[in-house]
Amino acid sequence: CQVSSTVYNAVLLGGLKVSERHAHSMSVSYVEPSFDAMVSMGYADLKFVNDTGGIVFIIAKIENDNICISVYGEEQNLTYNRVYEVIDKISPPDYLRVYTDGLLKGEEKILVYPKDGLISKGYLEIYKDGKMIDKKLLSQDKYKPIQGEILYG
Repeated sequence: CQVSSTVYNAVLLGGLKVSERHAHSMSVSYVEPSFDAMVSMGYADLKFVNDTGGIVFIIAKIENDNICISVYGEEQNLTYNRVYEVIDKISPPDYLRVYTDGLLKGEEKILVYPKDGLISKGYLEIYKDGKMIDKKLLSQDKYKPIQGEILYG
């Protein structure tokens, strides 16, 4: 999904139209909210369309554990900027407490740290000659919170 999210952001910044994109069920650490792209065989895909009227090349390179996706085509005299907005945060439920014989009586160990969920919106700002000419809402996404877990003896 890191690769599909990178492709998603590259095609957005390259001015291509995205026809199918799915958010993860929980927020991810490697990209801003509403700019992730989850794929799952037979269930969810990332699809985009070249509606520029010209030829487009997409080049992917891996360098030192980093992936770089570049989109090349005829210059459109437009630039793009991605913007997200967190609309609301969703608090996780209380810690789930799980007994284990592996800890001494009264001892506790956090197994999973809780994480807020959130509702966010992703926008694409379109600029021509340095002036914003449009701002499009791409999506509104809801990411589930993560419940914390504590082991206790």
